[in-house]
Amino acid sequence: MNQDNKNNEGIDFSGALKDSGTGVKFEDTGWRAMRYYKETQIPKMIQWAIKYTGLSERQAGYTLLGLALIAIVVSLFLFFSGGGAGTQPLPYEETYKPFQ
Repeated sequence: MNQDNKNNEGIDFSGALKDSGTGVKFEDTGWRAMRYYKETQIPKMIQWAIKYTGLSERQAGYTLLGLALIAIVVSLFLFFSGGGAGTQPLPYEETYKPFQ
């Protein structure tokens, strides 16, 4: 483009989007990727809970969620409640003398 050209003519883009469907089109051949393994829709843990407890899929999911929450609460309780003032020293701590 020549910058010295001071032509004030503009480019008309008013009809640019009117027929945008005439762009690139891809043919749909109907072929899909082949699956080499059987996909299950239900996770294995929920299948296990359904098999051994006889619950429905939703009940098994909520049961496993509840067990996970109970495990987290118990572990947090044990982590933050351990080592209080009521603990007794170990037997070797009384006779232990550090090097000086």
